[in-house]
Order: sequence, then structure tokens, then C-alpha cells
Amino acid sequence: MTRRLSVVLAAVGIAIGCASCGIPASPSATAFNAQADGGACNGPKSINIYLVATVNNRERLQPVRRAHVARDGDEAICAINALNDGPTSDEVINGLSTAFVLPEGLTYLGENNGVAMVQLDAAFLSIAQPTKIYEAYGQIVYTLTGLGVGIDKVQFIFDNGPYLGVLLPGGGVAVDGIVGRQNYCSFGPPGQGCSSLSSGAKGTKATRTSG
Repeated sequence: MTRRLSVVLAAVGIAIGCASCGIPASPSATAFNAQADGGACNGPKSINIYLVATVNNRERLQPVRRAHVARDGDEAICAINALNDGPTSDEVINGLSTAFVLPEGLTYLGENNGVAMVQLDAAFLSIAQPTKIYEAYGQIVYTLTGLGVGIDKVQFIFDNGPYLGVLLPGGGVAVDGIVGRQNYCSFGPPGQGCSSLSSGAKGTKATRTSG
């Protein structure tokens, strides 16, 4: 059995086992670890991913171009792949960084009705600094919602269900693990404040954790 087929079959098992656990059902959503098949991301399209830059002594998201990466239908997969790869050496020299480096990569589960599903693993959740982990969520959300492929929000999945610990700026957590740009706009690129986002890009309500 090939690795690609085993990943897809695993996703089918997850979908069957989670019919009632709150994950949006999508017959076309199949698990795909971006690093498992990098060849799919050698295409004619350019995409933006979001890295972290320090602007006026404050860390903010900044879009950077990845040229000739995505093929039709593979934009989200290739974006996750590029986020896993992190900044280039030239970008590091120019002060760009990433909030996470994952040895196995994130897993993209597809999208349904404008909600992209991204599966987290223990390596991602082990990021020590809370500030860095909310920056990592922001990088993923801004990247996927900026591709122009109809993705408006992201739902994070862990242990076969919605991850209920998605951290927001200010210490809150996202309802049902679903977030949009509005949730991370205070950390967004300079000049793109929260008021500049359209009403259609608003995120979900947040609940505040204790302590």
C-alpha cells in the first residue's frame, strides 16, 4: 500500500469515526500531508504565505511570495507545504521568521463551505511560548484565507475532533476551533487593521480561559 493511499484511508477512518464530533462533512476532503508529495507543488501559480516580521518593535505577519508553486486545486496543499518549509535564508537575513518548525508538517484535510480543516499534531501543540503558538495559528489562517480559493475560515482538528484550545491574541480560545482573519487581525500585516477587513471575513466569537 502506498503512503499516499494509506494517508487517504486514514482520513476516511477519521471521518467515519467522527460523524457526530462537529467536523464539517465533506465528501471531497481527504487528508494530505504536504511534505509527503512535494512534486504536487511544482506548478505555474504563485502564492503568498505569511511569515513573521518585527515592525516598530512589534511582531506582525508579513506576506511573502512563493513563485511557480501551486497547480489548480492544490493551492492550499502547497501553501501548507511552504509554511512547513519556513523562510528562505535571504528572508532570515532580512528579519523574517516563522513561529513554528514542524518535523512532520501539518496535515491538510480539505475544505467544506469555505472552512478549511487543518489537523494538528503533538509537535505543533508542544510549542513552548503561548505567544509563539498564537502567531503560528495566525500564519496558517492568513495564508489559507488569502489564497483566493474560497477559504474564509480554518478549523483546527486534533485527536479526531475540533481542537478546543486554539489560542487567540489576548488569551482567549476559539469556539469549536474555528477562526478567521478577524481573530488575528491585531497581529496582521501593518496597514491592515481589524477595521479594514470586510464583514465576510469576520471570525468566530472567543471565550476567555481562566488564569
